[in-house]
Amino acid sequence: MNARVEELYRYDEQVFDSIADLIPSPENPTPMLRLGERFNPHADYEVLLKLEGMNPFGSIKDRTALYMLQGLHLKEGQSLVEPSAGNTGIALAALANARNTPIEIALPEGAPEEKKALLRFLGAEVIEVEDELCPIFPSEGARGVVKSMVESDAFDGKYVSPNQYENELNVAAHYHSTGPEVAISITSSPASAPVARLRALADT
Repeated sequence: MNARVEELYRYDEQVFDSIADLIPSPENPTPMLRLGERFNPHADYEVLLKLEGMNPFGSIKDRTALYMLQGLHLKEGQSLVEPSAGNTGIALAALANARNTPIEIALPEGAPEEKKALLRFLGAEVIEVEDELCPIFPSEGARGVVKSMVESDAFDGKYVSPNQYENELNVAAHYHSTGPEVAISITSSPASAPVARLRALADT
């Protein structure tokens, strides 16, 4: 066998000090995949997929969780609390764990059991609430529970919520990371034609 492993698999040796350092950025982007003609029969345009499942905790919500936590300033003795149906809560729990910050996640009883188990594994206290998976109003279900915990005098300011539903950093995370990554990947690829039009699809 004459193949040299170091030639087949090239990578920069790098050791990170925190799992949070693995969350993508323009300097360390998630990969993009160009669909071949089997899946894209249209030769006049490309279809590119950004593989956000490559985030360390498995979803694009890792980005927003990091930005929201960086925007918080907790005092000694304070804890995080957040309503979540799953992925944002998982990312917040993992990052809070890395910072040794206590966190409670309020989520609907109908959320998948594996997500509840993962949240607990990551160190979060899980508060199960009778709720729709995506409540509309802040006073409903898991959102209402968290709102009351943050605002109640009984808790004396113990709880702080990133508040993903209203936090501008939820959007800023994509403005400063996801968007630039896409632009850099598209314009730097020698196989890509000049970009005349961009259509993007996104999902939670």
